[in-house]
Amino acid sequence: MAALCLLLKKKENAPSVSGIGASPDDFTPEWTGYKEKDALKKIMKEWRGVCRNAYEVDGVSVDIIWGKVTDSVLHDGYGLSHIKDKHEQELKGKGFELVEFVHMCLTNGRFNFKLSDENNYTYNVGNALVVLTIDKTNNTNWVLTSYYKENGI
Repeated sequence: MAALCLLLKKKENAPSVSGIGASPDDFTPEWTGYKEKDALKKIMKEWRGVCRNAYEVDGVSVDIIWGKVTDSVLHDGYGLSHIKDKHEQELKGKGFELVEFVHMCLTNGRFNFKLSDENNYTYNVGNALVVLTIDKTNNTNWVLTSYYKENGI
C-alpha cells in the first residue's frame, strides 16, 4: 500500500484536526517506549496522553491518543476515549476486547478506499474498522475511532 503513504504526504490542503476539537493537551503527556498492543494498553491504563509512532500502517507512522469524549449523550469524540465510550460495549457483545480489536484492525486491516476521504483513512478486516485521521498541524496520523459495522462494508 505504498500509494497510501504518498497520498498522506500529498494532502497539503487537508484541514487540521482542530476542526474536530483536538487540542495540544490531547497529546500530553507523551508515553515513550510503547509500541502496538503495549501502547494501546498504556493509554487505556492512563486515560490520557499519546504514544507516538505506536504502529506503522502502510509505511505511515500512527500515534495512539486518549483523545476525548466531546458529547457523552451523543457519544461524539475521538481517540481511545471515544472508542471506549461509544463502542466498547458493542465490541464486547461481539466477543472483542477494545485493545485486541483496535490492534487487529491496525495490524491486519486493508485500506478501504470507499470509506476513506481526504481527512480520514479507513482500514477494515471484515466488518471491523479503524479510522485514522491526518493531523496537518502536528504532521502526524492517529487513531480517530474504531468500530464494528453491523450491516457489512
